[in-house]
Amino acid sequence: MGEAEITTNSVIIHSHIITYGNASDEIVTERIRNEIETMWNEPNATVTIGNETFQILFRITAVLKKDVSELEILQNTDPRNNYFRVEEYVNGNISFVDGIGCNTGHFKLENLYEGSTTAAHEYGHTLGLNHPK
Repeated sequence: MGEAEITTNSVIIHSHIITYGNASDEIVTERIRNEIETMWNEPNATVTIGNETFQILFRITAVLKKDVSELEILQNTDPRNNYFRVEEYVNGNISFVDGIGCNTGHFKLENLYEGSTTAAHEYGHTLGLNHPK
């Protein structure tokens, strides 16, 4: 999920990634943040609103929060926050979000190698995107 900000010539999507879990650390958290921001900005996409064209920019921040509680996640009201539990093993043996348009999910550590597209892919689901048909 994220929050959109319209400026003079751009639409900025702000999202904040919060990682936790036994396999989460600062390195993997930064790798997730960088992958999402890089891959979603790479197309240099634009959108036309009315008669004006705006560049779409993704601004992703991230933090490792090993001590995040289930209650904190359930009570979250900030649309920017996305919570990802990082583990060596996950249900189904593959990374996933808990639902389309949802701000929670699980990352299998093995899927988060340098050059992976997993975090960017799953982030798309948090924005409400399904797999293409």
